[in-house]
Amino acid sequence: MKRLTTKRLTVMLLAAALLLAACASLPPSGPGMRLKVAVIPLRNASNTPDAGTIATYLLIDELARSDIFEPVEPGQVREVLISEHTVAQEVGPEVLRVLRDRLGVDLVVMGVVDGLQDEKGLGPARSSLAVTLLATRGASLVWAGEDQVSGERTGHVFGLGRLRTADQVAGQAAASLVRQMEEVTIARKDLIIDEKASQAARR
Repeated sequence: MKRLTTKRLTVMLLAAALLLAACASLPPSGPGMRLKVAVIPLRNASNTPDAGTIATYLLIDELARSDIFEPVEPGQVREVLISEHTVAQEVGPEVLRVLRDRLGVDLVVMGVVDGLQDEKGLGPARSSLAVTLLATRGASLVWAGEDQVSGERTGHVFGLGRLRTADQVAGQAAASLVRQMEEVTIARKDLIIDEKASQAARR
């Protein structure tokens, strides 16, 4: 697993940085504004070292691909946590307010990695991610969900196309979670942003 957490993690970090830079230059999509999202480092409850970091950057990568989300750079989120003397597991309403005031964050993603492993012998690659989506406006709960992916369920005839690594199955879980976040965000946009305030700010 050390190869995964060094070489592949480096590649993921670079890819996420490039996507963030590209998305930052995009205009707001559709009639509404892109919503800024801060991803709090996911807690690692698995037996795999750095699983929380891997899943965090996979989520950021997927958010950067979205038409309605604009992920905040991880370094900026980390600076806020440090300045507020807060660890990821203790983020509360006050920190949400600071993220909103200082970075313009509309939504915060928090979560836990319950399981993450490569394919081993007869055991398939597996991932289990659980996340919570919070609106910084009023510290409101927008949505909570989880996704479990097993490499054996994604295999085709003779194993062709089968997902065999931890980052592959976690990437699929992250993509599924972000798609669900998009649906919920569109449906509950009134909970997330003040339309009147947003219209006034654009004038």
